Amino acid sequence: MRTRLACTIVQLISMCAMTTAAQAHQVATGLEGFPAHLLHPILTPHQFLLVVVASVLAAGTWPGSVVSGALAFTVGNAGGWAMQYFLPDALPSYWIVAYAVLMVGAIVTTFSQKSWLPMAMALIFVIGGVFGLDNYNLNPSLIERIQPPLGIIVSVSVLMVVIGWVLSRPVPQWLRLGVRGVTACIGVLAAVWLSSELGM
Repeated sequence: MRTRLACTIVQLISMCAMTTAAQAHQVATGLEGFPAHLLHPILTPHQFLLVVVASVLAAGTWPGSVVSGALAFTVGNAGGWAMQYFLPDALPSYWIVAYAVLMVGAIVTTFSQKSWLPMAMALIFVIGGVFGLDNYNLNPSLIERIQPPLGIIVSVSVLMVVIGWVLSRPVPQWLRLGVRGVTACIGVLAAVWLSSELGM
């Protein structure tokens, strides 16, 4: 059982490593509108890894930190959305920020799943801001514009609750070590993406 789980984790990390940032951002779900935005953070590998790290960061002191994490993500998302609206050219390379935050967040969660709450919330806030910047909709309809951030906030909040609840349960030590192993791999992958983005 443990061998199968380890193999699955390795396969998932390998799949992500072979996916470039540009390819990862292309999602073919066949869905449109709100359902597509709801699934967007889950089906794009680099964004899904951001959500995983944000959820582990938010799981520090269940359930309060999860609520704080969801709020931090929502505020950050709204800030990124507003920044894209009022200052569209202010941060053209925001994925550099995303990969840097992903790397730092992964390192923090690898060494301490109960990280210092203000630091965790700050990282989650920035992650929310990146999602807001990346998923701004130029459609003139207000309903169409708010669908991307609303769908993302709902799906991320649900994942935060699920991951937070799982990590708050009395789980085997090997599973906790497995989570740290996965976040360590995410940190390495984020460093590779960051280097690629910087042209190193």
